[in-house]
Amino acid sequence: MRSASFLAALVLLASAASLEAQVRPGIDRPELWRAALRGRRVGVVANHTAVDARGQHLIDLLAAEKSLELRAIFGPEHGIRGDKDEELAGGKDERTGLPVHSLYGKLRKPTPEMLGGIDTLVFDIQDVGARFYTYISTLSNCLEAAAELRLRVVVLDRPNPLGGAIVEGPLLEKELRSFVGCQPIPVRHGMSIGELARMFLGESWIKDGARVELVVIPVEGWQREQMWPALRLPFVRTSPNMPSFETALAYPGLCLLEGTNLNEGRGTDHAFLRFGAPWIDAEALRLELGPVPGLVLTPIEYTPVAIVDRAAKPRFQDQKCRGLELRITEPEIFRPVHFGARLIAAVQRRHPEHFKIDAERLAKLLGTQGGVVHLQRGEPCDLSSGLELYEQMRTRYFLYPPRPEPTSR
Repeated sequence: MRSASFLAALVLLASAASLEAQVRPGIDRPELWRAALRGRRVGVVANHTAVDARGQHLIDLLAAEKSLELRAIFGPEHGIRGDKDEELAGGKDERTGLPVHSLYGKLRKPTPEMLGGIDTLVFDIQDVGARFYTYISTLSNCLEAAAELRLRVVVLDRPNPLGGAIVEGPLLEKELRSFVGCQPIPVRHGMSIGELARMFLGESWIKDGARVELVVIPVEGWQREQMWPALRLPFVRTSPNMPSFETALAYPGLCLLEGTNLNEGRGTDHAFLRFGAPWIDAEALRLELGPVPGLVLTPIEYTPVAIVDRAAKPRFQDQKCRGLELRITEPEIFRPVHFGARLIAAVQRRHPEHFKIDAERLAKLLGTQGGVVHLQRGEPCDLSSGLELYEQMRTRYFLYPPRPEPTSR
């Protein structure tokens, strides 16, 4: 299912930067994952982001490895090639002949039948650092399925593109758990996918406090203060509307607009980096928002259109929208979640006659029902609820300690 042209493109992307990179994701440490998988009957949970520094896909690496037996492939939202924006069915991998099971369709958790004959699940998917990016939920569901069948889970870790130092947004309230928010973490969680797996298990958040044998192959050379541009690694489009680091950084804030009737840039080449509606007064809204640290806002006009596999039916399709475009000038100080909440409150104040908030949907994304009530009134909401305890708790699961503060002399 991975075409030659697709893999060739990945090779070109990777070879230019990754071969000389000082940061080595888990897949680029074969001496470690081979030891963890030797003699195992393996199922792999992966998508198109699971490539090494030479552009080789993990599925092909595992299929060629004589010391293990690869038996099945599992794909998350957007499929194993990351090019679909819809629910998916299973199938067969053309390259290996192995069954491919979709974890983004009628079933979102591997069943015992899917896992038959498997004793180890390997997980390698690039996350973007936001709670509602569903690859995290797929990880949680796989840990639960593995615990029920006493399987080993091996996570090939990757850096968090937004860095691991900054967290934003309230903790998810228990009653708001869903596939876009599976565990009580902030919107911008500040953890690698391997650290999240350790935390989900260590805090007994997996169903009934189940345990699982977890092995994380850590990233070599990543410092948690580093955001993606510092890593000298290519950014592979992680999903159809996530082509760049800048998009990933804006996403924890602009995705909140999916709980409103604003267009969040879908239907254009700049999803999550612009927003608008036919009734927006762009310049007045920019003045209402005032200065935003690390961000420049520019009034624009644009028309969302249907785009195959990226935006089948974008909001305000074929209608001229007025809105604002985001240009992130200082990633280290831009706080996307705070901006997203501030934006919703400002639009509510400026356009109460047109602006609509889907309270249920927004609560699941933001993580707090009380916060939505404030935004519906055009008021600021508390985005710090539970963060102090979370900051203390999460350090127990760090694989990449923060740099020590310099001492004064």
